[in-house]
Amino acid sequence: ILVGSKMRATLFRQETAYNNTQMADHMVLSAPVTVPSTTASVQFNFIHPAARVIVVVDGGTDFTAEEIAAMTISLPGYITGGSVTRGIYTAGTTTGNITVQQNVGANNAQAVAIIDPQSIASGNTVVRITNPAGGNYNATYGSQITFAAGQSTILNIVLRKTGMSLSARAAAWADQT
Repeated sequence: ILVGSKMRATLFRQETAYNNTQMADHMVLSAPVTVPSTTASVQFNFIHPAARVIVVVDGGTDFTAEEIAAMTISLPGYITGGSVTRGIYTAGTTTGNITVQQNVGANNAQAVAIIDPQSIASGNTVVRITNPAGGNYNATYGSQITFAAGQSTILNIVLRKTGMSLSARAAAWADQT
């Protein structure tokens, strides 16, 4: 610890990203910490600089769990390329498709992406599901969706052979269970 100096720090909750289209899961100090020489202890408050997206797909009677697992879930046209270096988050500046990693968490029950914080405007495609057996499904949302730093956004999708519907809600970023 540097007495009288400002510190920055990074914790790697998951040092590598789920795949090369996503950010790694870092935690950084919420603000630089100055350690006065008279302080015996220092409190560090860490935050997630990225946003987490959890995609839950309900195939009903149209698709089995195995069929859904074989599909590709992506977030098209999102900001990508964010990074953390020496405790400082730098926002991404490119746009691309983010592949959502399936089979994450307990019982491999989640599909997750760690992304740059951003908003997707009303009417834009929020999520795309590609079925290798044929068919692409694009979901739009009736209002802007904001993927905030340190927050999980849960996208609930009802997928049918004739189309899909989407609902979204924000939640605290808690460990995957």
